[in-house]
Amino acid sequence: MTEAEWLGCTDPDPMIGTLFAHKKSPGSDRQHRLFVCACCRRIWDMLIDKRSRAAVEASEGYADGQVTETDLGAFQAESDAALEAIRRGKRANSPEARTASIAWIAAENYPGGIWNAPYEILGVQGINVGAEKKAQCAILRDICNPFHPVVLAKSWLAWNGGMVRKIAQAIYDERAFERMPILADVLEDAGCDDADLLAHCRGPGPHARGCWVVDLLLGKE
Repeated sequence: MTEAEWLGCTDPDPMIGTLFAHKKSPGSDRQHRLFVCACCRRIWDMLIDKRSRAAVEASEGYADGQVTETDLGAFQAESDAALEAIRRGKRANSPEARTASIAWIAAENYPGGIWNAPYEILGVQGINVGAEKKAQCAILRDICNPFHPVVLAKSWLAWNGGMVRKIAQAIYDERAFERMPILADVLEDAGCDDADLLAHCRGPGPHARGCWVVDLLLGKE
């Protein structure tokens, strides 16, 4: 896949294929998991049981080393119980049951298993498949940057008592992605002139945990 194809793609399948086309995938297991969780957050309102939401949140925590494999398994078991409870009250293929199943998939403790979640979202009754595919592509572009790796200047991070990193950390912790344009302004003040990086911060998004700019500034992989 060329850069132009990556930027204009409206189907996540070839983009995912590009990420796995090489032995060393552009993007870590952590980023891939956070992509899946970001897709799940798009159906947040359809996750009617708090145990399903907790499973997705636990998967995000696992990606960042804040949740152990044992604890992730416990959250997944709880989400399975939520799924069974929903199935007892609704038909097995109802949107509520399908989305609960997707949350369970997102809490898998090995990287390969979670990739089914974005595909399953496309099959939920009421989902606009074309729009959802475009949204998933946009999330992939936010998290993975295979064509323009940026060299981080230490001077950016040292500027004004570490202001750049402080803002990036707050954006990450608080999911305050509406502050990305502010981050761009501060980066420019710190001496950053990388057009791709600044454009990403000021672009329309969406942004999610795993955003390649925020990860770069926080030293995450």
